[in-house]
Amino acid sequence: MPEPKKLYWDSCVFLAYIDDEPDRASNIGALLNEAEEEKVETYTSVVSITEVAFGAAEKSGGRLIEKVEESIRSLWMPASPSKSR
Repeated sequence: MPEPKKLYWDSCVFLAYIDDEPDRASNIGALLNEAEEEKVETYTSVVSITEVAFGAAEKSGGRLIEKVEESIRSLWMPASPSKSR
């Protein structure tokens, strides 16, 4: 199996997906599907988790909506970066 392409994502990529930005969300969704198929690997900073939660909460009046919180949680699965090959 060929080595998967490695992609670094900043928090703005995750927020664009959560916010369903018209010009970006479908492309990001396609890349997430490729990640599930192990065709690409996505990497981000640990700080991105906080930035994404804060950014999403800020847009919803300071509290995360349950649906948005679940969407954010699913982005970090699997939670461990130590997946062995």
